[in-house]
Amino acid sequence: MLQADDTIWRYMKLSTFLLLLDGKAWLPSIANLQSMDPLEGRLGDDFYIELCSELARQVDWNETEKWLRESLSAHVKTEIQRKDGDPNYASKVIAKAYTDSLASRRVAWCWFKSVIESAAMWHQYGNRGIAVKTTVDQLASSFTAGKEINIQEMTYVNRDSQSSDSIKQLIQKQPDLLLRPFFLKAAEYLHEGEVRLVAHCPPRAAGLLVEGIKWRKMVNEIIISPLVPLDESESLKSSLKKVIQSDEIRISQSDMNGKNEPDIGDRIQNILFSTSDENMELLKLPALLRNL
Repeated sequence: MLQADDTIWRYMKLSTFLLLLDGKAWLPSIANLQSMDPLEGRLGDDFYIELCSELARQVDWNETEKWLRESLSAHVKTEIQRKDGDPNYASKVIAKAYTDSLASRRVAWCWFKSVIESAAMWHQYGNRGIAVKTTVDQLASSFTAGKEINIQEMTYVNRDSQSSDSIKQLIQKQPDLLLRPFFLKAAEYLHEGEVRLVAHCPPRAAGLLVEGIKWRKMVNEIIISPLVPLDESESLKSSLKKVIQSDEIRISQSDMNGKNEPDIGDRIQNILFSTSDENMELLKLPALLRNL
C-alpha cells in the first residue's frame, strides 16, 4: 500500500523541468495516454463484464446509466436495440462508455516509485535530462489548496482470466478499483512501478496545463542524467543553483555513469589532445589559417 513518505521520482526532459520551475506542468488526459499505450484501460472483455456488475451496485447508478445512454451515438443505440436478445451486450457498451467518459475527463501525472534510481526510466524518459526526487505527501502538498486530486499506486492486472492476478481475482479484494480504471494497467508494464496523480480536466481535452505548483515544497533532490557529459553537467548544476537559490535542495549528477571524475586515461588524453592553442599548434600556422 502506498505510504505518504514513499520516495517517488519523475524523469523528464530539461525543457519539462524548466516548465516545472515556473510552477507549471503539462498533464495529458487518460484518452491521450490511450493513444500511445494500446493497453491503457483496455484489459479485455472480462474487465467490462466485471465493471458493469460493479456499476450496477452503486447507489446512484440509475442516474449515471441514463446519462451514459444519452451520450451514445445513434448508431450504437440502434445496435443495442438490434441485439436486445444479448443481455451482456448493452452492459458492456455502457461500461465502455463509462471508462471513455472518465478517460476524456481525467488527466494523469505519472511518477516512479523506488528507493533507488532506475536505468530503464533514465533511458525511456530522462535521456540526458533531469530526475526529480520527492515523496507522495510532498507531491500532494505542492498543488493548490482545494484542487481535487487523487494519488495512488497503479495496480497491474494480468489479462489472462485464469491467472491469480486477473481482473476477476482483483475485484474480490478491491471492487471499487474498477470504478477508477485509470489506476489499472496491464501487467506488461509492471516494471514502471508507477504512482499516478489524477485530476479533472475539460471533456475531450488533450490534457491540462496545471499552474501554481509549489515546486519548492515538492523537490527534495535534482539529479542530472548519467548520460550528460561531466563538463556539461557541472555547468548545468551551476545554472540551476543560481535559479533555485536554496541549499535545502540537493543538485547532483547521477553516479550511474560509474564515476563523475575522469580516470587517468582521460587525464592523459586531455594533456595530449587538449584544446589549448599550444597543443593544437596554432601558433605555428600562418595568420590566415589561425583566424576563425
